[in-house]
Amino acid sequence: MKIFYLIFIKLFGRTVNAKCKMRTKLMLAFVLCMSFMNCGKKSEKPIAKTNFSTEESKRIIINYNNGKPFLIGEKIGFHKVGIWKEFDILGNLASEENYDNNILTSFKSFYDNGNVKRSIMYSSREEQEYEYTISGIKTFSSVSEKLNNQEFALRTVDKYFKDGLLVKEHTYYDEDSDWTTRVFHMNGKLHRYYQLNEYEDYKFIQVFDSLGNQLLDYNEN
Repeated sequence: MKIFYLIFIKLFGRTVNAKCKMRTKLMLAFVLCMSFMNCGKKSEKPIAKTNFSTEESKRIIINYNNGKPFLIGEKIGFHKVGIWKEFDILGNLASEENYDNNILTSFKSFYDNGNVKRSIMYSSREEQEYEYTISGIKTFSSVSEKLNNQEFALRTVDKYFKDGLLVKEHTYYDEDSDWTTRVFHMNGKLHRYYQLNEYEDYKFIQVFDSLGNQLLDYNEN
């Protein structure tokens, strides 16, 4: 406090009276206390956080000899992530794979005109596959799904199309099970409905004409 008082006297001279000296001392004491209080406060400025991840993202690019890209993708550590693209020698997109932490979740292949040729989607419970003509018309679909959370209890439905119309449908529950097949007329009406056992012997057959009239009804039992 004496230091602040001496500074004040040096600046304003020694002609102040006792009353002024007292006021000056009080003022300096207040300033000193406020200075100590401000020094004790913590800064409210936010502190930037740094993520010290040991796994870095790495861009993968492989080119043909002509300089055009053959493969483009990304890895984090040793794991593939995101979309991986493969190109033909002319630079057209040939296929595309999507990865979630090194797990393949989808696949697409393409015609030269950019239309999808084949598409597959994977999940923990289901797999879907589709095929198309170069003009984009669907020719095949297959959906396999797990039943009751069992690893090998699968139900698969394969469908075949012509000119966009469903012409045949297979349903089976695993590779060694019975096949149930439906074949359709081009007008959409059921043509044949039959079931084969695991030895490909007929268990039953039903045949219909294009008007829906039944032509055959066979059951081995």
